[in-house]
Amino acid sequence: MKKIILLSIALITTGFLAATAQNNISSQKYQEVNASFEYPDFETPKLPMMKQAKSGQDWWVPDKIYGFAIRPEGETCVDINTFEYYYDPQGLFVLTESTSFNSRVNPRLLTYTYDSNQNLLSRLQQSWGNNSWSNYYLSTYTYNSNQNLQTKQYHVWRNDSWENSGSYTYTYIYDSNQNLQAELSYTWRNDSWENTDSVTYTYDSNNNILNILRQSWANNSWQNISLSTYTYDSNNNRLTDIFQNWENNSWINGESVIFTYDSNHNKLSILRQSWANNSWQNISLSTNTYDSNHNLLTELQQEWKNNSWVNVKQYLMTYDENNNGTSAKYWMWRNESWQPSGYNDVTSSITLWLYYNNMQSVFEGSCDKLTASYTKVSAPTAIIEPSATPGLNDVSIYPNPTTGELRIENGELKIQQISIFNMLGLNVLNTQQTTFDISHLPVGIYFVQIKTEKGMVAKKIVLQNAR
Repeated sequence: MKKIILLSIALITTGFLAATAQNNISSQKYQEVNASFEYPDFETPKLPMMKQAKSGQDWWVPDKIYGFAIRPEGETCVDINTFEYYYDPQGLFVLTESTSFNSRVNPRLLTYTYDSNQNLLSRLQQSWGNNSWSNYYLSTYTYNSNQNLQTKQYHVWRNDSWENSGSYTYTYIYDSNQNLQAELSYTWRNDSWENTDSVTYTYDSNNNILNILRQSWANNSWQNISLSTYTYDSNNNRLTDIFQNWENNSWINGESVIFTYDSNHNKLSILRQSWANNSWQNISLSTNTYDSNHNLLTELQQEWKNNSWVNVKQYLMTYDENNNGTSAKYWMWRNESWQPSGYNDVTSSITLWLYYNNMQSVFEGSCDKLTASYTKVSAPTAIIEPSATPGLNDVSIYPNPTTGELRIENGELKIQQISIFNMLGLNVLNTQQTTFDISHLPVGIYFVQIKTEKGMVAKKIVLQNAR
């Protein structure tokens, strides 16, 4: 079992799917983009999809991450979350999270399944209570023949079943260049799926996004909400954004963003303006500096007041020799000097980001300072066997494949709970017996979670017809 200490990892984009390699695949190599903008460049339009990051590179996972509150009397560690990663020889990846700072305990278990093309099929989230894992949330995915994400559905566990109430479904449509043309979302109302929102995209000849049109479903038709328009330079760096809102049957200017770059295409400045009195008025300005490896070192944010730029806050980052972020610090401009935030509530809106894997992965935390160290993991094609936790490697399940009967060899370990889940994450059996029968279940692939006194073991089994 490999333990990794993290603070408030971002569960969107690259931050959450940060785990070591599995069977011919690295789950950390996958970035789920659920927003219009992707880490680490929050200003780059990005489409919802599952994508595989660059292969053939060294890959790193956080070893320890600490969050600090900075006060006049010094730095104080404010929170730590612990994450435990488990793998079986077949590549099943499960992640257990428990928050241990100040004796808080809030564990959860996340289990992933994949198809034969290494696309993510399901993500099951469970919470720990009454000495057992309880279903909480399930995400399922389907793909088209080009391996593009086609549907994504969220399910909520209520009354011992996955209910549509509170669930969401997304459908994705692509053009001949595999660019996403439309994203449609539905919600469950009145015992049926109803249209909720629509997002459509247009592109230039370089496949850069030109427009993003957002609409909502009302009065049995799509109603305009907002329109984003983008321009680019000859290097495909984005130069301007114009955001407009639909009012009184016409598009009304809202905000604009203007970007500048250095000769290495690093973003130097971001100027935000709002539309007022028939002209663009300055709002804020962000200026960045970088090291020789193009890692972001500083970000200074200013506001436009009394016809001049006034300092507001800044972020300072450091990196190790592998270009993984080792620290991020937040400062506020007060009394004509840079000072710590001084907030008593460290869970305030202060958010820090640490970038790693050459800016392909990121996590975030709410504090004045984050520090991190990293561990190198195997190449994407490697198989990570279960770790050498005493006794855990002795747990086995057989026969596999099986026609129904299963036996668990647990050595001297005490079995606390055995749970079996189908491919949709449904808990189909719970037992404490080391010999049991599953012939009453439909044939297919199942996942067995074996909770012992020394930790969790995950196994994948195949149930087949008796001949």
